[in-house]
Amino acid sequence: MTKIRSESFEDRARKTLLASTALFATMGISTPGFAQDSADASVPQDEIVVTGSSIRGVAPVGSQMIGVTRDTIQNNAPANTKDLMATVPQLGNFGTNAEQSTSNRFRTAGFYPNIHNVGIYATLTLINGHRIAPTGGEAVFPDPSIVPTIALQRVEIVADGGSAIYGSDAVAGVVNFIYRKNVEGIEAQATYGFNDSRYLKANAAILGGHRWATGGVMLAYEFSKNKHPLNTEIELSARGGDQRGFGTELYPGRDQRGTNCQLPNLNIVSTRNVSNGVTDLRGTGYAYNADGTVTAGTNRCGIQEYEGEPVTSPVIGDSRRHAVLLTANQQLGERVNLWTEVNWSKYNTSSFGGTSNIAVRMVDSNPYFGLGLPAGMTPDDVISTDTEGRKYYMIRRSGLGLWAPRDPSSIQYAKMLAVTAGLDIDVGGEWQITPTVHISRTNDYNSDPELDP
Repeated sequence: MTKIRSESFEDRARKTLLASTALFATMGISTPGFAQDSADASVPQDEIVVTGSSIRGVAPVGSQMIGVTRDTIQNNAPANTKDLMATVPQLGNFGTNAEQSTSNRFRTAGFYPNIHNVGIYATLTLINGHRIAPTGGEAVFPDPSIVPTIALQRVEIVADGGSAIYGSDAVAGVVNFIYRKNVEGIEAQATYGFNDSRYLKANAAILGGHRWATGGVMLAYEFSKNKHPLNTEIELSARGGDQRGFGTELYPGRDQRGTNCQLPNLNIVSTRNVSNGVTDLRGTGYAYNADGTVTAGTNRCGIQEYEGEPVTSPVIGDSRRHAVLLTANQQLGERVNLWTEVNWSKYNTSSFGGTSNIAVRMVDSNPYFGLGLPAGMTPDDVISTDTEGRKYYMIRRSGLGLWAPRDPSSIQYAKMLAVTAGLDIDVGGEWQITPTVHISRTNDYNSDPELDP
């Protein structure tokens, strides 16, 4: 990885661009991006501003940098990096779905910046100006929460497209987390928050640093813990999806309760679904009632009960994170500076109260086949057949009553160890080259038991 520094006047800009091309060809390594301070809007005509360049001191045209300073970090006292980023409006998720699994359930939980809600795939995350290896079961995203907030000097956000400089993963913009430097002494901080529900948020961190004439070292550790309210402790979620009465006269709330209930729902394709010789293969929904009758309709249920008690679960899974950062640098003569960064993180998430659901294909060879048919319908009226020619209909219900709620219902953890090292080499003429090496290892675990815990 190579950094090139030069001024943006005409001769030096031409010289810099030519040299950049030569370095790409001979060294075969790429230039890292890092957010820059905005340039003066009044640019003399005899100067050249290169759009889409990583030349130091030249900001991309039209890209206004958003900065989260050390003072802001101290005043807000965030429990972790995702809480810090939730204070930036341009990061459209506002932390509401942070520290959860992404849409694919077998991805490990984590926080992924999302500029303007364009999508987490379109925001590039940098650490100290360089890329970091992705984490998670599918290894698709870097997780900046591996950085202890106590070790952050600032965060720079370019909330405009940066693909011309950084590539297609910066279509929405770039977020750059920058470490503190020149730390001397020991610091510690702690926060604790709670309310009258199950909610709890705690954070503790300690940092130590030492400088000497030709270098320095910094070590930081952070622990954060989150517990979230139960679904029965929040008025809207306690309704189990029944939003009727929460809307307006023009847009009344809807009934969005689930249909996997302890009283089954059936779907039957029968002669009643035939019209003008055409069969509606979607079938008709029927509800199995408590008295054993089957009628047209759908059973709906909100928060269900097990052994007379509501099945509760946290609205967001609980989490716990340990994060460690070690940085060091040493001057090797007048022109060379050796530096390294070591990150270690372990992030655990868990939840409980999940319920198993059952889908059963009831075939006509089963002696109970006729019991699931509504009044006036006989087995001969059922049309749908399987590959073996047997008639069937579908039954769906909750597993409650057959199995207990799952506790835990899901367990995840993600461990990461990353080492970055580089040399800042002053080659003269205000030029600097920084070859960089980054190595990381991740270990991810995801358990989401179904019928068997």
